[in-house]
Amino acid sequence: HHVDEWAKGGRTDIDNLTLVCDHCHAQVHDGPGGWKTVVMGPDSGFPGRTGWIGPPHINPTGTPQVNHIHHPLEQKAAALARIRARNERELKRFRQ
Repeated sequence: HHVDEWAKGGRTDIDNLTLVCDHCHAQVHDGPGGWKTVVMGPDSGFPGRTGWIGPPHINPTGTPQVNHIHHPLEQKAAALARIRARNERELKRFRQ
């Protein structure tokens, strides 16, 4: 997906592209109910990532959100951190 739409002069290079599944890509449009995309700024928690802005009936504030499902390595790291924390708690409880 072109973050800045190609039809509106957006570049076709790696800095302006993001991965989107077919279903999500069909949701990005200027019409009613359409989603928007932006590049998250340097002050965000995810600089350079694609931020998704849902239509007003879903996201009335227009606040961009990062879809973490498109970042499986981060999901894996978070899951491993939760498992390690759980194991540490169980080990501590066992030692008591």
